[in-house]
Amino acid sequence: MKVRVLRNSFAGCPDNAKTGGFSDQSVVHLTIGTEREVHAVSVFSGVVFLMVLNDLDFFVWLPAWLFQVLDGSLPSDWIIGVFDDDPVAVIGPRFVAESLESYTRMVEEDPTLIRMMRDRIDHQIEST
Repeated sequence: MKVRVLRNSFAGCPDNAKTGGFSDQSVVHLTIGTEREVHAVSVFSGVVFLMVLNDLDFFVWLPAWLFQVLDGSLPSDWIIGVFDDDPVAVIGPRFVAESLESYTRMVEEDPTLIRMMRDRIDHQIEST
């Protein structure tokens, strides 16, 4: 899945897309117009979040409102996890989407999962 950065601030963002502690003053380290690979998707409090690498090379979960979807194709190794609590759904590699614990570990930047994600990205680059 590929997206283009449309916005790098929350100015003008509808309130229903500003969950997770974001505000008009939140700093978003993304360059407008750049294309990003989406590494996972979650639905949290009714808002779709995309996990991308920001300009600082950190994985971040940001509302889809900031992006334009260029290619909605999902990688063949992605699964969907559906849960009774937020996030209600996580779509991505098994090690992110298989459980709430896996998702939480990724959000909290567990070094093992970050390494797995970077290895996955490196493998994708090598195979293209």
